[in-house]
Amino acid sequence: MDRLKVLEAKCAKLEEDQFAVSEARDAARQRLATAEMEIGDLKTQVTVLHEVRKERDLLSTRVDKMKKGLEELIGADTALADSLRPTTAREKTPRNKVQAIPAAGSAAKTFPQ
Repeated sequence: MDRLKVLEAKCAKLEEDQFAVSEARDAARQRLATAEMEIGDLKTQVTVLHEVRKERDLLSTRVDKMKKGLEELIGADTALADSLRPTTAREKTPRNKVQAIPAAGSAAKTFPQ
């Protein structure tokens, strides 16, 4: 009878151990499922971020090209404005001028030809 009680106790202990291992296995499976879901979400985020990065790089290139184009237009406009700007007295090249003969008592005047 003692042997029977020892075997029953041993069997009960094994059943408890088996139950604890089953609980641990189920918890590990749940953690694994959660981790796999997180991995899937992270992969999706990585894919989206790669697309966003490509779009950002494309837009950055476009902005740089637009900036360069605007700088060229501003330069051309400035050059045109400089060429159309009226010259000052110092910048004028002398043209042929006819000097009028002053009348008695008046100052001499010049007239452009």
